[in-house]
Amino acid sequence: MPRKFTPKLCACGCNEMTRGGEFLPGHDVRLLGAIVRRVGGVVKLRVIVEIAINDVIVVNQISNGD
Repeated sequence: MPRKFTPKLCACGCNEMTRGGEFLPGHDVRLLGAIVRRVGGVVKLRVIVEIAINDVIVVNQISNGD
């Protein structure tokens, strides 16, 4: 049986309707890019988020086997 989609406004703020998801295709990336530009870059965004969540964001590095 096909799923029913409940249209809703795209979370990026474009005022377009999705087919049930939070974003239209690619609009999550558009929003992320706008946020990064607004705060002045990825490093500044990281600092803002770390302050907001009171925790450090750690990026897992891939080991080269050493």
